[in-house]
Amino acid sequence: MGGLFKNSKISFLLFKFFLEFAFSAGFFAATSLFITRVGTFSLFYIYFASSIIALGLSYLFSKIIDRYSRKVIFYGSFFTLGALVLIGWTLIQLFPEWKALYFAVRIYSYAVLVLTGLEFWVLASLTFTHADSKKVNSQLVVATILGEMAGGLFTGFASQWLGTESLLLLWGASLCIIPFLFVRFSFPRPETSGFSTGIVWGEVQAPGTGFRSRCFFSNRLIQLIFVFWIGYSFICYGSDYVFNSFAAERIQGEDALTAFFGKVSAAASLIVLCYHLLIGPKITERLGPTQNFILFAALMILPWIVFVIHPSLVTIAIVDGIVFYFSDHFATGIHSSILTVFPERVKGRLRVLTEGFGRPLGTVLLFAVAALFAFQVSISQMQYWMLAAAALFFVFPFLFRKPYGRHLLNCLHSRDSSLVLNSVQALCESPQTEAIAPLASILHDSKSTELRRSAVTALEHIRNPEAMKTVLPILADPKNSLHSAAIDGLRNSPEFQGIYTLIGLLKKDQEKDPVLMAKSFRVLKDLLGKEVIVFFLGYLYDPNPQVQAAALKALAGFRDRRLIPIFLPFLEHTDPRVRGAACIALHPFARTREGARDKALTEIERLASSRDTTERLAGLEAIGATRLYAYENLLENALRDPDKALIWEAASALAHLKDADFLQPYLLLLLDEDEGFAVAAGKRVAEFPRWSRRKLFDKIEELQDAQRAKIQIRLRKTQQDFSHDW
Repeated sequence: MGGLFKNSKISFLLFKFFLEFAFSAGFFAATSLFITRVGTFSLFYIYFASSIIALGLSYLFSKIIDRYSRKVIFYGSFFTLGALVLIGWTLIQLFPEWKALYFAVRIYSYAVLVLTGLEFWVLASLTFTHADSKKVNSQLVVATILGEMAGGLFTGFASQWLGTESLLLLWGASLCIIPFLFVRFSFPRPETSGFSTGIVWGEVQAPGTGFRSRCFFSNRLIQLIFVFWIGYSFICYGSDYVFNSFAAERIQGEDALTAFFGKVSAAASLIVLCYHLLIGPKITERLGPTQNFILFAALMILPWIVFVIHPSLVTIAIVDGIVFYFSDHFATGIHSSILTVFPERVKGRLRVLTEGFGRPLGTVLLFAVAALFAFQVSISQMQYWMLAAAALFFVFPFLFRKPYGRHLLNCLHSRDSSLVLNSVQALCESPQTEAIAPLASILHDSKSTELRRSAVTALEHIRNPEAMKTVLPILADPKNSLHSAAIDGLRNSPEFQGIYTLIGLLKKDQEKDPVLMAKSFRVLKDLLGKEVIVFFLGYLYDPNPQVQAAALKALAGFRDRRLIPIFLPFLEHTDPRVRGAACIALHPFARTREGARDKALTEIERLASSRDTTERLAGLEAIGATRLYAYENLLENALRDPDKALIWEAASALAHLKDADFLQPYLLLLLDEDEGFAVAAGKRVAEFPRWSRRKLFDKIEELQDAQRAKIQIRLRKTQQDFSHDW
């Protein structure tokens, strides 16, 4: 994860939380003071002035970012921004009748929004792969939304008894203090020279040619991202104008208006939070940038259609919640994912050039359009402008697709290994037939296991016979270090050639590794559904107990009651591993004539309490697989056993029970003096749920360098893919 996890993760997320908490309170206070003491007629002037200031700050930012200490810039700028807010608050207390002060505070609040957002992303040394970018963005969004939601709720209630002006004091003090309390960033060194990466920035460039920032806008992809931010900002602040104006017409009193803003913010933030916690990662992992842009266009236009049909405080709140809150995080996530396929040392400058300049220019465009109508723009006019502008976003994905694909292909020829890795991972989301030859070359020439694994996955995403010809030899060879990755990749490419090869290995008993066999069964189940039940039933007759156990666990996933009579006899099997697997298969059936669950629970308890090590191991595994919290004491007892195998199985079961107790035992297992045993433990780690594995890797990151390196070496020897966990 690079820079992100070299710092204190808790400190990092706390910083983002409190920054957004304070900003929500200050921004709504500034908006409410302006609307109630000045009016809404000048909002266009506010947007224009804010944009000019933000453009100036972004320009200054782009000039100093690679010339001076980023640490000094980061802390110094936050302190300066906070001090200016405090000065504004003081002047309002002394001269409350000066309307110019409310203009200045409202203008300044927008400029601070742009600059603090850029500083957070650009200066904090955020380094991660393309595959990790969506996960990292979700973590940051959750911290951001929790902060916004807390700030919105605080604003909604505190403005009634503290007063709106006091919230400005809170905001200014927070900007000065928060970065020094919570952040321990490792800042990258300034870079002033050109960078030799061997990638194409214009249409043609020889490999190895350096480039400088003045070449950035010769890249069609960067031009499109720049235009995207202009368009989004136009709609975003047009929507904000309608929201503020409509609310001011319907709500009387500045404190009541501030409370309404805070409650809308809290509600919108709660929706965004639920999305990112529950369904966001599942959706974004499967969608590439092009598909995300189509979804983004739909998010832009649908709320405006609802408002045009039925204008009310509820529908305008929906518009503001989706366009101003939800879509902003959505757009930032897409942008961050795209920036991973640019050289690490220029990401900050690119963000300034695209988002830093694009956002303010969008509001300048809004001001220019309003000026054509002499700023006499009604809500009814604005809603149709927004509707038309949102409809244009459906054109963007088709303009974006080809330049993005060409850029990814160009990056495959770079000498920057991290850039190549990110581009290969991006090709999994945006498959290109033209990438088959470069990916095959990477498979043949690269020494990086992670890069070769990603190349296998990318080839399987292409769904082309030529791509499968490259992957099939890997899939057919269980001894190949990429064999596990090839099995996983079949989920993305349901080609019958691959399925046929995998079934052939299982039939010939070449897939002897229990872990790989179980993985093969799961992949076939995901690809073929219930059609594969008959195939799995055949393995119940296999003389090898491990094969029978793997087949029972695979069949358990179907939860088909017709299988109960088949599972029950295996409770009497001589091998405890098969009995344990039968318990796992029978546990889902709670109310049956045969009493399937009761029989399974009785056998699990008997196995886990047995003095025989093999039986006890089978029982512990069944407790974890069925998530039986009632038997957690049996797992805790096993953690204190001198037998390392029992500790291993108990720790694995605790991992499935979402219990943090498994962390320390597994760290000890991975550091065990017996390297073979540690590697075997590492293979088991690959079977943990991803959220549980994340906890373990967070603990590994906290170890000393020598211990962390030792674990990394052993995990590489497992031939499992842990690239998304570091």
